[in-house]
Amino acid sequence: MANYTKDIFCAKCQVITPHKCSIDGNGEFLFECQNVVNDIPCDRFLKLPADHPAESFDEYFEKHKQANEGQISIEEQEKKLSKIFGAPQPVDTPTE
Repeated sequence: MANYTKDIFCAKCQVITPHKCSIDGNGEFLFECQNVVNDIPCDRFLKLPADHPAESFDEYFEKHKQANEGQISIEEQEKKLSKIFGAPQPVDTPTE
């Protein structure tokens, strides 16, 4: 398969990033964010059904951006908790 990329808004990164485009085993379209921050890949992806019309991809991506732009991510909320409580502590599990 050819190597396709498309610039799409990433809900996790909160910016437009290159997304690798591929087709999964069910024929569905996958668009995986290729952004890397501090050596950690984003790995967020969008999935469109196999029968999604090609001419409406851009419209879908714009609606996705409008719905997700400015949203507070779980990662951002976890950063706030880390500032308040410090690094996460391991959870003690009882042993028998």
